[in-house]
Amino acid sequence: VWIAARECARMMTASLDQDVAEPQGDRAARNSLERNAIVGVDWGSFNIQTTYPDKIAFPNPRGMDASCRVSYVVRMADLPLVGGLFGDVPMDATVTMTIDPYKSDWKPKP
Repeated sequence: VWIAARECARMMTASLDQDVAEPQGDRAARNSLERNAIVGVDWGSFNIQTTYPDKIAFPNPRGMDASCRVSYVVRMADLPLVGGLFGDVPMDATVTMTIDPYKSDWKPKP
């Protein structure tokens, strides 16, 4: 769960546009879990919360923080021998990173 939160925050700090950063972070978190065969994520319990500087109040977010909280439940009931002992295990992690103060505002041509 920490890796998913880290990937989310890392991708959010790669953009200076809130409309790009938040969906980009969400997708990065989901991708890191979908490609991890070890994690038994109950996708019905998957939750992601992103915090990025508001683009209207802070049009230049350089040096500010982007934060991502990922939570989900791992169902242990399917594991032989130990599944009955642990039941469902809630997982939760929050990672905050600083948007690079020297980040360029480069945008591709349409």
